[in-house]
Amino acid sequence: MSRVGGFVHDISVVAALSDEPSNIRLLSDRSLYILQNLSLEDITFLSRYGEILSGGFYLPVVSGSPEEGDVVDAVNIIRRDLNSMSIEELLECICSTNQALVAQGAVVGQAVGDIASDGVVEVGEGQQFPDQESYFDGKCNVSNAIFDTILGMVNWLDDNDADLEAGLFGGVTSGLLVGARLSGPLGWAWAVVSSFIAGVAGYILKLVVDFPDLSAALVDTQDECVLGLFNASNAITARDSFIGAVEAGTPTITSVESGLLGMLLVSDMINNLFAPRDDIVNYVSPSPVDCGSALLQVWPFVASGEGWTFRDDSDGTYSASGAHVPAREAWEITIVGVGGFPTNPGKAKGTIYIDGLSIAVGVGSSVQLDFGPIGDSVTSSKHIKVIFSDASEIEVSVPGFGSGVLVLSITESKTIAEIECWVQRSWTTAFNTTVDFLEVRVVGT
Repeated sequence: MSRVGGFVHDISVVAALSDEPSNIRLLSDRSLYILQNLSLEDITFLSRYGEILSGGFYLPVVSGSPEEGDVVDAVNIIRRDLNSMSIEELLECICSTNQALVAQGAVVGQAVGDIASDGVVEVGEGQQFPDQESYFDGKCNVSNAIFDTILGMVNWLDDNDADLEAGLFGGVTSGLLVGARLSGPLGWAWAVVSSFIAGVAGYILKLVVDFPDLSAALVDTQDECVLGLFNASNAITARDSFIGAVEAGTPTITSVESGLLGMLLVSDMINNLFAPRDDIVNYVSPSPVDCGSALLQVWPFVASGEGWTFRDDSDGTYSASGAHVPAREAWEITIVGVGGFPTNPGKAKGTIYIDGLSIAVGVGSSVQLDFGPIGDSVTSSKHIKVIFSDASEIEVSVPGFGSGVLVLSITESKTIAEIECWVQRSWTTAFNTTVDFLEVRVVGT
């Protein structure tokens, strides 16, 4: 045991730190010369490494001990970092990082600079997800991935804001590319949008962003943020729900911080909620929010119609019928038409509904419908309508003929009194076909 005389490197910290060259500093020739000289001799002394004890004492690393290998590795890393990278190599590294991020964003059909998704998701044979359950499991993983990436970027900016503005990363935009790479599993989504890096760079240089407050507000509202994303029916709703959740948290963030969140939530990132990359689907958060824990009510239609009622809302010469079919664990809706649209106006509309409810929901909650394919593979729209206790209503629909999921996002804190789900069609030729409604859920935040 020795008494510390000068600086001693804590060997446990040295061994635990990453050897990846992810920190960038621009040094003067004078500073680099001194550090390079130190790397040749001084850092090799084993006695400068050890287990730090109390009272100003430490246990130094000795030759032949297991810790000697950690010292040798550290020396080699320091010499590599201080002696082998010129400014040209640094810039090349930054450029390569940017290209790699763009390449990541382009794999698995990921478009660059995507428009906001309308939230249409099809499941079943030949689709990315074989069934509704696997889709929602993946959507929960993506929701956690988006939150972790946003929080990671805010924390990186908090840690590096001063150095970023001082130019120690070779420029603000170069620094932001580094931050994107380190922030989380969806950091590539920022690099693929040409205007994003420049926009954020100008934003944080011109305005005062309280990164500690924004980080604290994100941590405070993690559940609400993740579930707001999970419950979103489209990309725009997802963005609004995330920002609204953070704005309702503690500490209160300013419009500047809200604006930054809006910039970070690019469509290329949020669209993964509805058409995710395979690696993001399987992302495991170090601190995940369990989306299933927010389930307020579920009607699986396994053994019965679960208290729902069928109603024929057709008009003109069209008609509809419906019944619960235990063998298929679903409500089977049949729609019939003689065709002739538009000279023969009207529609076939088969509705199942349940009333007498009293389910309190908040902003960012949702009502979800799982449905099967249309029997004749002709486009027919599926709908959800929620009627609240104050008689106000909201509705959402999706076209298509395959299996899928329909999500109605709740935008106000209210009480659900009734839910209606229906399929409808008007067509030029005669039809008689069916669709199964498999499950309805209400998910909170």
